[in-house]
Amino acid sequence: MASRRGKQDALRILDPARAIHAIADAVGREARRELVELVITAWVDTIPEHELADHYRKALAGLAPEDLRDVAGWGSCGVAVAIPSREFLLGAFRSLGDGRREALRQAACLRGLSAFDAGVSELQVLDTVLPCLSRAQLTELAREATELYLTDRLGTEN
Repeated sequence: MASRRGKQDALRILDPARAIHAIADAVGREARRELVELVITAWVDTIPEHELADHYRKALAGLAPEDLRDVAGWGSCGVAVAIPSREFLLGAFRSLGDGRREALRQAACLRGLSAFDAGVSELQVLDTVLPCLSRAQLTELAREATELYLTDRLGTEN
């Protein structure tokens, strides 16, 4: 006798990393980039505390001056302000306390957008980041990716 699987079991059948890839292939550009941001956020959450500064340094290294302004939080002021230097941002990183992961998340997402503009595909980013995530994180991301897929395909009610 065949047993009926619950809704929670639907994604367990698939390899969640492959499901995320399949969804990334099936959605539009904006949804794919949103998916990459979700993956980057999950990756930042896995980084050990003692490695945060090194990853932050690497993320800042690939950013344009206007992106550095956004990382510093000066991009939305609406007035002309000096562009912060990488050295300034690195020096301020320790003083951010609990905000360090958020600063890294923002820098990494901006770096990802810069990479896309330079020709790196979203799928290449997924290939790099997904292997760093746990099975539980991948399963949760697959659920979020499914919701993103449905929103992309069906639209939303306004």
